[in-house]
Amino acid sequence: MSSYSYEDSALRARQKAEAARLLDLGSAAGDPESAFLQPIVAGSGIGGGGFLKKALIAGGAAGDRTVSAINAGDELVEVLQFVGAGVAITNIVDLTSEFTPGNGKINNTAGTSSVGDKLLVLWIKKTL
Repeated sequence: MSSYSYEDSALRARQKAEAARLLDLGSAAGDPESAFLQPIVAGSGIGGGGFLKKALIAGGAAGDRTVSAINAGDELVEVLQFVGAGVAITNIVDLTSEFTPGNGKINNTAGTSSVGDKLLVLWIKKTL
């Protein structure tokens, strides 16, 4: 049996509230497709600076997928395919290695089809 002090539970509550606040910033700003999450500090080992961005987009045939806020000079962090996202998620597949960022899109020509699924795209915004 574990025992937690008031301070432990208060800290957990603050951490959960902060995580929820960070994830809601994009929708609160009216930008649900690509919400600002947090700045990445130069020298942190993640791309040397920029902002971590996210977009949840519809899947489709291999090729271009629209991500309006991404540019060719941005660093793609992760592309996760939520299989069956139209009804019930049955699997999550990491497709990051298949995609490259472009201006307003990501591309996986000759890659995996994601028809009927959702893609969660995370990238570091390094360009304007």
